[in-house]
This record gives sequence, C-alpha cells and structure tokens, in this order.
Amino acid sequence: MAGRLKLKPSKIEIERLDAPLILAFLEHLEKQRGNSARTRNARLAAINSFFRYLEYRVPSSLDQSRRIYAIPMKKTDQALVGYLTRDELQALLAAPDASTPSGIRD
Repeated sequence: MAGRLKLKPSKIEIERLDAPLILAFLEHLEKQRGNSARTRNARLAAINSFFRYLEYRVPSSLDQSRRIYAIPMKKTDQALVGYLTRDELQALLAAPDASTPSGIRD
C-alpha cells in the first residue's frame, strides 16, 4: 500500500484505506507474493478486526468500515484429517461399552 500511495507506512492516513485499496492489497498478496487464499482470508480478518476497533475510536470511519466489511472471504478447501485408517477408526468407535451409562456417554 505504501508503494501504491507513494508514502511511508507511518504517513498513511486512515481515510485513505478504502475498499478498493484493500482489495488491491489482497490481490497483490495472491498474485505477486504467491500467498494462498487462506493467507488472504487471514489478512482480511485482521483488517476487519482493525476497522472494528476504529469504529469506536474514530466514529467518522463507520461508512468506510462497512464498505470494507463487505469484502467477501475466499472459499478454501478444508484439509482432511488423514492420520487414522478406517480400521483404526472402527476400533476407536467400538471401544466404549454401550451397555453402561459411561459407555453411552463416551
């Protein structure tokens, strides 16, 4: 963002952080830096959290915050847990004794 605005990061004003600039930053993360959608979503969550904080400190940024909240998260695939085989999982599920109250609970 500092390169795009041609300012030092410490000189960037809150009013300049608008939705198109945030979108450009997120696109930069994925295209130029090669980050995944999961990393992009983490950065967007941090930005949303920062603007949630700003709402209470700088009430004039409410409209700006709402536009940034409207930026959607990207969908990502959920990684499957692959450390148990089918037989190991069956053994684990069959271990509790279903005839006792604690076995039913477990």
